[in-house]
Amino acid sequence: MDKNKETIHPSRGGKIPKFVMISNCGFPEQSHFQVLHLLTERMARNYKTEFVAEIYRGGGAWLKEPSLDEEVARYRDPVKLAGEEVVTQGRLSEETKAHLELPLIPSPDYIEIYRTTVNRYWDGSWADGHNGHSYPRTARPSGPGTRVCSYRRPRHRRG
Repeated sequence: MDKNKETIHPSRGGKIPKFVMISNCGFPEQSHFQVLHLLTERMARNYKTEFVAEIYRGGGAWLKEPSLDEEVARYRDPVKLAGEEVVTQGRLSEETKAHLELPLIPSPDYIEIYRTTVNRYWDGSWADGHNGHSYPRTARPSGPGTRVCSYRRPRHRRG
């Protein structure tokens, strides 16, 4: 039982190491990681260890987008710093956490730019009969869109 009087895994000897959670998501909002954050905290509590850092990146498809190499390179610097901090200090500084949460593109329209670009990719992909399993290779996004990020598969007629 833990300090909250809830059942948890009993210790089976040996110390469980502290851990870090790293994940990306195809949707651009960082809020998509709320459940993963809660699960990770709960795992640490259940195993009587410490959850020392988390790195979550929304809009993960853009990490491999050639036209965003400069922005992705700027994101890699705080990721590398996060690794150094975890090793040397056992946790992330507040400054590093804040940098990791910034959008890849420094624009107030980041979410709409992402949605527009992804929708353009999927619209073209479905029109070409592509099954959509590869990541988009798009031109640099140019402005906010009007459609939300939703996938509308064309209906196929039988016969």
